[in-house]
Amino acid sequence: TSRSFIKQDTIYELEYINGDVCYYVEALESNNNIFGYAEAARSNLVCLDYSPRVFIPNAFTPDEDFINDVFLPDVNFIEILGYKLSVFDRAGNLIYVTTDPTKGWDGQGEGIGVYAYFLQLQNARGEGLNFSGKVSLIR
Repeated sequence: TSRSFIKQDTIYELEYINGDVCYYVEALESNNNIFGYAEAARSNLVCLDYSPRVFIPNAFTPDEDFINDVFLPDVNFIEILGYKLSVFDRAGNLIYVTTDPTKGWDGQGEGIGVYAYFLQLQNARGEGLNFSGKVSLIR
């Protein structure tokens, strides 16, 4: 007898993934077949390129209440090696830079005000994407 079923997979619960996601189907033979074997068969690997998902907040409140304490763009489906976030003060001085998409700017040593940011990303194909704008530090 053969059985069929449909499995729906979601990647939304993952915190961070690269721009390409690969899938395969695996069929497992039950161990109570007439030959006593429990073998497996895999399909071909299929990889999909997802477009980067980027959300950049326009304000944050570093008041140590664990709610919106860090300016951290929410990115997914990007290549980690192509990530760079830079923050500048009103005079254009670089005051923060990171290449880690899980680390953000906590506003340490800076007062309330508006700051400029420049975010560089790469999608799964290595193509560069740039975002720039302003973020308000509110205490």
